[in-house]
Amino acid sequence: MKKERINNKQRISNRELHQLLKLNDNDLFSPSIVINDKIIVDDFSVMGGLISKSIQFKDCIFIKNVGFLTVTFEKSISFEFCHFYDGFFTVATTFSEFLFLLKCKVKNNISLADSSFKLLVGEFSFCNKIIISGESKINNLSFRGKENNLIQELILSLNSIVEKFHISNLNIKKLEINSFPKGLNSDAELEIFNCKINSFYFNNISNNGRLILKNNQALQIKNESSFLTFDNSNLGEAEFVQFDFSSFSELNIVNSFIGDSKFINTEWDVSNINVFKGKDMEGYFSDRKYKKKWFKFCKPSYYETDSQLKQKKDVFKQIKYALSSQGDFVNEKNFHAL
Repeated sequence: MKKERINNKQRISNRELHQLLKLNDNDLFSPSIVINDKIIVDDFSVMGGLISKSIQFKDCIFIKNVGFLTVTFEKSISFEFCHFYDGFFTVATTFSEFLFLLKCKVKNNISLADSSFKLLVGEFSFCNKIIISGESKINNLSFRGKENNLIQELILSLNSIVEKFHISNLNIKKLEINSFPKGLNSDAELEIFNCKINSFYFNNISNNGRLILKNNQALQIKNESSFLTFDNSNLGEAEFVQFDFSSFSELNIVNSFIGDSKFINTEWDVSNINVFKGKDMEGYFSDRKYKKKWFKFCKPSYYETDSQLKQKKDVFKQIKYALSSQGDFVNEKNFHAL
C-alpha cells in the first residue's frame, strides 16, 4: 500500500470504532454501516449481542487482531481491500447472511471456530494460515484467488458438514481436509479447481457426495518435496479431471480406497506411489523427515515390506480397473504389473 494513501487515513482506536458503529446503528435511515479509509490501531473485537445492519469495511488497515465472539450478525459483513497486520478470528458467531473478505491481505492467521456461516467468501492476495474448526456450520464456502496468490496453510478440521466448499486459483503450501465424522453426504459439494498445492492431505474422509478435483498439480518449492496423501479415507466416486498425480514427489495412500473414483485426462507416475496399511508407514515417514532435512545431500534408505507390496498391488488393481472402465488404456498399461 502506497505511503501517501496510508498517511491520508484516519487513525482510530477500538473504542472510537465501537462508538462509530453504535452511532451509525442508531441511524434509522441508513440501511448499512460503511467504514472507509481507517487505520484501527489496536485490537478490534466485538463480544456478544445482535447486530441488525450490514457492515462494510473498505480500504481499512487493522494493526492488531480482529475478532468476533458469540455475536449474531443478522445482515452481511464485508471487508474489501483491507490489510490485516495481525489475525482475524471468530468464535461461536453466527453470520445469517454472508461474510466477505475480498482482495484482502492477512499477515498472520484466520481462525474460524464453532461459528455458523450462510455464505463465506475469501479472496486473498496473501494469507498465512486459515483454520476452520470445531462445530462450525457452513452452507457455502468459497476461497479463490488469481494466479500466484498464496496461502501458506488451509486446514479444515470440522465436526459438522460443509454443504458446499469451493477452492480455486490459489497456490497453497499446505492443504489439509480432516475428519468429517458424518462424511460428505449426498447433497455435499467439494470442489478444488486450478490450484497448485505443495502438501495435500485428505484425512478420515468418507465421500458420499460430489468431490471434484480439476486441473490441479503440485506447487514446486525449491529444495522441498511435494506430497499428496489419502489417509483412512474412502473417496467414493470422486472425480479427478486433468489432475497431475505425476507432479507430486510422492502419492501416499494410507488405509484408503480409491477404486470407485473417476480419472479423466490424468497424469501418472507409478514410481512416486507409496501404499501403507496399519503401522507400515511409521518407519517411512520418520525417514521422510530425515530426507527433508538433508534433501540436498542424501536419500535415506527405505525398503518396502512384503505387507506394503501386497497393499500396493491391491491399489494398483483399483486404479487399473478404474482407468480401464473409463477407456484410458494408455495409463492403464502402467498399472499392469508390480
